[in-house]
Amino acid sequence: MKFLLSKHKLAAFISTRLRTTATRYRVPDVCAYLKEPDEEVFTAPPVLCVELLSPDDLWDRVMDLADEYLAIGVPAVWFLDPLKKRACVVDAKSGFHGVRETISTFDGSVSLTLEEIFAV
Repeated sequence: MKFLLSKHKLAAFISTRLRTTATRYRVPDVCAYLKEPDEEVFTAPPVLCVELLSPDDLWDRVMDLADEYLAIGVPAVWFLDPLKKRACVVDAKSGFHGVRETISTFDGSVSLTLEEIFAV
């Protein structure tokens, strides 16, 4: 996730454990922080979680995951479908919505085109 590091000066982490409840941990594909957390297992909510969808993902799983991240204070969750080159965003203010050209957080602090994300 070089684009998060270079364009937005975020600390991005791949497949790092994030505690979402006292007894539950998730491993987001990517999570981004304004600065690197000083802990091995992250407990503070990142500013962004990114999940890559696979053909096996079910809608219920995606929605449950989004709800869990929002419940701990993650302001935005991006779901990316690399096969179909599509994306959707979920946040507490605007809900769940598909993206056509540009994906961004609700406050606009992180904004990227789908072309940038899916460039190979």
